[in-house]
Amino acid sequence: MKLLLNPSHSAIFNLALEEYLMTGFDDEFFMLWTSEPSILIGKHQNTYTEINIPYVALHKIPVVRRMSGGGTVFCDPGNINFTFIENNLTSFADFKKFTAPIISYIQTLGAPAEFSGRNDLVINDQKFSGNAQYRIKNRILHHGTLLFDSQIGSLVNALTPKEEKFTDKSVNSVKARVTNIKAHIKDQDMTIDDLRKGIYAHILEAFEGSSFMELSKEDIAAVEALVKSKYATWDWNYGESPKYDYNNIRKFKGGMVELGLTVQKGIIRQLAIHGDYFSTKDTSELCSKLEGIRHEKSAILRALENLDFNAYLQGISADEFSTFMTEI
Repeated sequence: MKLLLNPSHSAIFNLALEEYLMTGFDDEFFMLWTSEPSILIGKHQNTYTEINIPYVALHKIPVVRRMSGGGTVFCDPGNINFTFIENNLTSFADFKKFTAPIISYIQTLGAPAEFSGRNDLVINDQKFSGNAQYRIKNRILHHGTLLFDSQIGSLVNALTPKEEKFTDKSVNSVKARVTNIKAHIKDQDMTIDDLRKGIYAHILEAFEGSSFMELSKEDIAAVEALVKSKYATWDWNYGESPKYDYNNIRKFKGGMVELGLTVQKGIIRQLAIHGDYFSTKDTSELCSKLEGIRHEKSAILRALENLDFNAYLQGISADEFSTFMTEI
């Protein structure tokens, strides 16, 4: 097994790196990585119902979709992510198999870590690690989080959407009590860098024949190309959300407005507007102009730029309306 030393602190780069290692090599890999504050969305999830969009926008937190299923996770410099890539011919791999060496190492630090439920690692029934997997041909990737000294308050704020505005069939995250590993270990002076070194040493000993490797300039260029074409795009991170319905109602100075829209692949497919507002043009025309547009404030504003918006909804600005269409 190759133990990859990866200095990147970009979740977007590191998820692209995982796919690159899965598809470009026959070797088996293990790597650890950290990132600046970021949100990782499961492959089958609706991004809009998983995150607190105003909070995420205010704090400029990157949101990126994984190739694996499972729930949404928050990463920051106090969290380490681990990744195993293995050649495997069975239908799917055992979560316990990949988490066993991680659990055994955490236990050496004095924390009573154990496997729980479908894919979690816990200490005293509090979650410190969520895990997920995906397969490409005969290769399987298992990755998980390790909350060591994470800002849990930020985690809660970033992952608290107003779900009542949505109706969909996406796979929602299961909310659980979380904890940091550091709160349960003997050495309170231990740093996240110490944890990283300790895990690598533990894996090196557990897997005979393992050796360290680094990325080449060619590898980095290939991963960056994948970032640009996929992992940094709105189409992947938001547009891949399952079909959903969005509803909102608000009283503006110009009157009460109620809207309902259907979104598929991030694109507004149907839109209806009702209320006691005044208009000189039929709002059905406005709906037609917005169908086929991304369900995203900036895209909606661009579509409204050359319209006499006040003729459709008197006393309401285009900026107010675009926010109303997308607020979570």
